[in-house]
This record gives sequence, C-alpha cells and structure tokens, in this order.
Amino acid sequence: MAATSRSRKTLITENSAALRSVWHHNDLVVIDSGALPLEDVFKLICEGENLPVIAEEELQSLRARSMLHCVCLKPYNSRSMVSCSQCGEWYHTYCVKLHWRTEAYVCSACCPAESSPHIDPLKSMELKTPLLSHRRPGQ
Repeated sequence: MAATSRSRKTLITENSAALRSVWHHNDLVVIDSGALPLEDVFKLICEGENLPVIAEEELQSLRARSMLHCVCLKPYNSRSMVSCSQCGEWYHTYCVKLHWRTEAYVCSACCPAESSPHIDPLKSMELKTPLLSHRRPGQ
C-alpha cells in the first residue's frame, strides 16, 4: 500500500498542471483537468479501477475523454464533429471532408459502395461542439 501511495504522489507531482486536487471527506482526491496525455489517462483509469474508493464520476469522465473516434482514431477535441445517422459513430468534419452544414451524414462504413460520404438532406444532423469544460487552461 505504501508503494502505491508513493507512486500516486509521484504521478500527482509530475502532472500537477494536468490534475487538480480537492478534499473530500478528509481525503485528498485528484481530478483530471483535461490536459493529461492519452497514455496517462489510460494509466489513471487502470489505477482508479483498482482503488478501494468510489470515483465513478471521475472514471466515467476519463473513459469518455479517452474514447477514440473518427477515421483518424483520435479522441474528441475542439474541432466540430458529425454523427453518422445510421451507426452513431462520431467523425471530425475535417477528416471526412465535410465542409458544409448538411441535414444528415452517413459514414463510409455504413455505405461502403460509395467512395464519398452519403448525405441525406431529409434527415437531421447533430454537430458536436466543444464544451467549456473541455478546454485546456489558457485557451
């Protein structure tokens, strides 16, 4: 237990700008601020799942942030994204070469016979835009 505690202290010290600490029931709790690299997020998820405390909200936030999207297999970022109206997968509009607002988007995985994305003007499309909580400090 002492070695685990020491490694967490080291991780907190090394990433103090990326993590914020709060006191909860006399325990120091570390929360991700969104500035950690993806590799460190995966490490924190593994460590958090093995902790004898309940940190489900923080773990859900880390899992959501580490989900890979799009054909570029990158996590969500501040660029606009579009959801495929058939499978629901998210794509960066830049990566799928969608430079105009359209009513619906169907990804190439859902319509593989076509080389370009299928656009159905009769269906609605949801654009994903960045939330203030997703911005890094100083932006």
